[in-house]
Amino acid sequence: MIITALGFALSGLVVCISGIVVYMLKVKRDRTPVVPVGLTGSLAVAIALALYSLFLVISGPIFYALMVSVISIITLLLSFKMLYMRAQKCKPMGLMTVKVSDKILPFETTTFEGKPFNSHKLDGKRLLIKFYRGSWCPYCSVELGMLEDIQPELAKYGIKIIALSSDQIDDAKAHRKRDGLSLKLLSDPELKVIRQYGIEHIQALAGVSSTIKSMLGLPFPTSMERRSIAIPTSLLVDEHGVVQWIDQSEDYRLRADSELVMEQVVKAFGEIPKSP
Repeated sequence: MIITALGFALSGLVVCISGIVVYMLKVKRDRTPVVPVGLTGSLAVAIALALYSLFLVISGPIFYALMVSVISIITLLLSFKMLYMRAQKCKPMGLMTVKVSDKILPFETTTFEGKPFNSHKLDGKRLLIKFYRGSWCPYCSVELGMLEDIQPELAKYGIKIIALSSDQIDDAKAHRKRDGLSLKLLSDPELKVIRQYGIEHIQALAGVSSTIKSMLGLPFPTSMERRSIAIPTSLLVDEHGVVQWIDQSEDYRLRADSELVMEQVVKAFGEIPKSP
């Protein structure tokens, strides 16, 4: 009975970790499933195995009961944490103060270097402004990596990328170094710009940057807390400061891919003539 319980406990942990790893690999490849059936199914099986293993050792020897209990509790904690995070589907809770055909709102904030930044520096430039959740968010990490990769294509259209979050300056600086980004990251810890644009997600479940661990090359916060952050939002802006395209998903996990971004760029600014 003890060997059977231990086998169920270990199987539950393996199923749990395997499900998370497979899901994170999809996220890393920018193929986040709209409905993560595989992850949900794996976690459900892991929870069932963990609970059954605990049932089997209820009246068993203390030592083996403790061993099985530790393994099963780890499985349960990981599984319920992932399910809870999955349940926090982000629906925009603010009201955007700009729309397509509006001019962007002038703003002031701070760069990742701690220097003052005024949006007037961007006057006359085409922009892709990315509001993101924070350095701790694996989905944001993948999206910013994608934008980094297509910078040369965007540069052909004269488009400059800036990305803004509620991260502290040190967190933004660490993020830029960690992910090898050349993008200009802006820090808005008091959410002045985020609220100005009406894209605040009030009391969202957010990661604590100081607890970030790496999983498959992606940030994974081990501690979460409730606080206000930005709703993931992209603004494509022309050289006159007029918004040409807005991308904002109701599910914070799902972001525009490079094909959609470039499709909107071409729609806004036309095809670049090919060299003869």
